[in-house]
Amino acid sequence: MYLTMAFGILMVNWWGPRVALMLAVSTWLNMLQFNMAFTAWNLFTSLRGPISLAISWGVFRWLLRGDTRLPSINQLIAFVAFGIFLPLTFNASFKFVQVIDDPQRWIIFLSFWLPDVLTNLAFTVPVMILVSPWLLARDWVLKPPARELTPIPAYPGRWYELVLLCAISLVLHVFLSFERFWFLFGVFSIYASIRFGLRIVSFFNFYIFAISYILPVFLKEQEPYQMAKFYDIHLGMCLLFIFSLVTARIMKDVRAAREQLARQNHQLEEAIQNLQQTNTELDRFVYSVSHDLSAPLKSVKGLVHLSKMEGDPSALPLYLEKIDVSVNKLEEFIREVLDYARSKRKDVVTEQVSLSQLTHEILDHIKYLDNFKSIEITTRWEVETVVTDRTRLKIILNNLIANAVKYHPVREREKPVIHISSRQTAEGLCIEVADNGAGIAPEIRDRIFDMFFRGAADVSGSGLGLYIAREAADKIRAKITVASHVGEGSTFSIHVSSLRA
Repeated sequence: MYLTMAFGILMVNWWGPRVALMLAVSTWLNMLQFNMAFTAWNLFTSLRGPISLAISWGVFRWLLRGDTRLPSINQLIAFVAFGIFLPLTFNASFKFVQVIDDPQRWIIFLSFWLPDVLTNLAFTVPVMILVSPWLLARDWVLKPPARELTPIPAYPGRWYELVLLCAISLVLHVFLSFERFWFLFGVFSIYASIRFGLRIVSFFNFYIFAISYILPVFLKEQEPYQMAKFYDIHLGMCLLFIFSLVTARIMKDVRAAREQLARQNHQLEEAIQNLQQTNTELDRFVYSVSHDLSAPLKSVKGLVHLSKMEGDPSALPLYLEKIDVSVNKLEEFIREVLDYARSKRKDVVTEQVSLSQLTHEILDHIKYLDNFKSIEITTRWEVETVVTDRTRLKIILNNLIANAVKYHPVREREKPVIHISSRQTAEGLCIEVADNGAGIAPEIRDRIFDMFFRGAADVSGSGLGLYIAREAADKIRAKITVASHVGEGSTFSIHVSSLRA
């Protein structure tokens, strides 16, 4: 009997006042079916259910803008007070008016009001909390709220503890008198609210309600409303259910705040570490840039000064050639700095990239490097295309291929070769740049990707190339690995995962 109003409160808060209207129409049809007189009082009393539901929706959902998921303590209290207590009080007041002259009118009123309240606290609240998110995810609820709830991590092994608590409650109900020891179940409910949170305590309250009020009816035991302490027990259980729900809501809010604070602290620590790393890189960057920019300019200035002092005009081409070398070094360094800036700041833009076409562009760009014409460059593509950021992949391949050309020693006994290839692996695409050059010593292999690192003092270059390549690889979720043996050569592998175009 009491579940009718519980289902009504659920449906009216999910789907609006149309539910109350449908209930009114259904009530009037029943009056016609059973030939009930359509007197003013009968019509008015037939509307007590629909009006009660309209009050629940009107105050909680429309006036207070309530959220059916009950995501905060304020929402829970508002629903219990205005979505349950207020409409049920209005509904029970009709019975009070009917027995206004009876000396036992308040007892009769409570006998109608308390079971309804207890049923809604034990049934409506948990169903609202558990089912509303599922309905909202499918847009099956009227006016779904905009924000999402923050998930709370589950306690390890809590299901075993919950099953044990339910078993103990059932045993106590069998062997102890509910009339005398009803408060023990309230204590278990409070414990469940502290230990497990809002969803579990909502289920547990319904479980207590089921074994204490529903199960005895099916087993044809003495019904709860026939017990001597009927009102005290109902009122006490209602208060304990409310207290357990409020406690659980507060505990959930505290855990959510703690989780959010932990996430914010973690993000702050990461931001501080990134800022420290950026400051360190900036210091090194400013120092190296000032040196690498000024060195070619000083060289050009010195060569210009010497050319002015030179009396032999035939020596001018030699000075111009040396100036050209210094300018090329300066241009190469500026290009690397621009590549670094693009890779660091530019958003990732994915597209279908042809590896053969991209490699051809890079080789055409570096064909004026020393040793380029002395090196045999071959390609082999098992996989010819990949979906990724073209600019960053070009930066990576350009640095690897250019390094293989610039630092490849030309030996008479062995023809210098650079082989560029691609193959499919279980993890994705692997692009390899292999050479038979001098190789990389094991003691410096782990440092070659550091900013401004040079393998030796007499090695040309800024030391930015491989660092920029690694930064670009990180942006497109790629990884660069190196295998090298001194005197035999090196193989740089780019492990690329295709991104969505």
